[in-house]
Amino acid sequence: MLSGKVHSGDLLVTGVGTIGIPMLIKNEIPIYFKDGNIIWFKNNNTINGYFLYYSFSSKNIRNFIKASAGTGTVVTYTIENGKKTPIILPSNQVEQREIGLCFHQLDYLISLYQKKIDRLNSIKQSFLQQMFI
Repeated sequence: MLSGKVHSGDLLVTGVGTIGIPMLIKNEIPIYFKDGNIIWFKNNNTINGYFLYYSFSSKNIRNFIKASAGTGTVVTYTIENGKKTPIILPSNQVEQREIGLCFHQLDYLISLYQKKIDRLNSIKQSFLQQMFI
């Protein structure tokens, strides 16, 4: 049986059920995934990994995946549809890297603020329980 190893910058996208959810490979640690359920975009560092990852959050690609999935009991995003996915690339790698990094940093800031909000909610709940015993 022929198999491969994912590399940093590759993208895995769910292809069955809840389709179109991307996962960026950020390191060289081997992982197992079932080929029939995942579309593997082997990148070979031709596209900035973060740019590729965030492209799958764009309305253009989300609409393409939804339209190409068809209807039925279980919707699918196939390898053939994966090859046709309209990924619009900036003219150079530097621009790709800057765009990908910008969205990555925004996600990081959002996660920091979410942690802060979660802590504040926890403190609020603690105060409410203490006050109304």
